[in-house]
Amino acid sequence: MARAALAAIAQTFRGIGVGLRSGKRVVFAVTGAVFVFNLVAPVAILSIARRPPDFITFNPWLSRLPEYLASEEPLAKKLSFLSQMAIAWVSADNKVEGIDWGFIVDVPTLARIVLASLVFGAYFALWSYRRRQGEGRAVVDTLRKLSREYHLRLDIVDRIGPADCEPVEILALLLGEEFDIVLAAAVLHHLRTDSEWRDVFAAFHRALRPGGSVWVFDLVESSIPAVQQLMQRQYGEYLTRVKDEAYRDHVFAYVEKEDTPRPLLFQLDLLRQVGFAQV
Repeated sequence: MARAALAAIAQTFRGIGVGLRSGKRVVFAVTGAVFVFNLVAPVAILSIARRPPDFITFNPWLSRLPEYLASEEPLAKKLSFLSQMAIAWVSADNKVEGIDWGFIVDVPTLARIVLASLVFGAYFALWSYRRRQGEGRAVVDTLRKLSREYHLRLDIVDRIGPADCEPVEILALLLGEEFDIVLAAAVLHHLRTDSEWRDVFAAFHRALRPGGSVWVFDLVESSIPAVQQLMQRQYGEYLTRVKDEAYRDHVFAYVEKEDTPRPLLFQLDLLRQVGFAQV
C-alpha cells in the first residue's frame, strides 16, 4: 500500500516536471489561477451564503518567525511547530452567538493547495503539449501522403518515423538544409506564444545561406489602436463585398478564436533578435 502511494506521488512529480519543461507559462498561469481560487472561493461562498466577513488578519506572530528559526530550539520542535502554524484567518460574527463562520489558512492547508494547484497546472501543460504533438503528427501524415501520391523524396518522414513531435520541430527538420529564400504565406498568424514565434524565426535564420532572405505575406496587427480599427474596418468591408455581413462576422469570429497575428514591429524586432542583419 505504501509502495503504491509512493509510486503515485513520484509519478505526479514526474508529470509536473514534464509539464514545466513543455509549457512553463501554462503551468504557472493555471497553478496561480487554481491557487487563488482555492483561497478565495471558500470565503466568497461563505460570504454570500451566510454573512460577509468582519475580521480578516494575518498571524501577527509571523514577524517573529525569522527570530524563531534562528533560535536554539531543537530542529524537531521547530518543524513540529511550523507544520501546524496558522498563517491567516477570516471570520464573521453573527452578533448573537459569537462566530458564525471562520476560514483558517495554516501550513498544511497551504501545502495541499499548492500541491493541488501544481497538479492542475501540470495537467493542462501536458494536455497542451500532447495537442501540439498531435498537430505535428497530422503534418507528418500529410507529408507522407504527398510523398506517396506524387513520388516525392521527403527524408523528413523517415527521420521522424512513428514518433510524435511538435510542428516547430518538424519545421526545424524541414529547414535543416540551406536555402536562398524562405517564403511564409498566411501561416505565421497561427503561432500562439512568443516562444513559438521565436523558434520559427530562428529556424528561418538557420535555414538560409549567407545573403538569403525571408519573405512573409500574412495578417498583421497594429500596436496603434486607431490604425488597427482602420485595418479592421477595411478588411470587414472587403469581406462584405466578397459575400455579405454574415460572412464578415463569421470570419472575424474565427480569427478571434483561432488566429494570433502579431504587429509588424514585433516581427521585425524578433527577426533582428534571432540574427537577421538586415531587416
